[in-house]
Amino acid sequence: MAMQTAQRRAQFEWNCPAATAQVLSQEMMTSPLQYTRFAPPQRAEYTVGVAGCGQRQTYLVICTDGGGCVAAAGRP
Repeated sequence: MAMQTAQRRAQFEWNCPAATAQVLSQEMMTSPLQYTRFAPPQRAEYTVGVAGCGQRQTYLVICTDGGGCVAAAGRP
């Protein structure tokens, strides 16, 4: 899901349907508040590389446990 999120964003931003993505790294993040009533959901952070149409960029994608993913702007 993280890879698809970054790929769709790059395809839109670059107007490049041929852009493809690959996961470069992933890390599970745990909250220090995990045993309290107000604990945020567990999340995973992925670094996803996308390339296509002569461009390359990385995106930081954050996915919540049981929720969706968000791709933050990365570096070219």
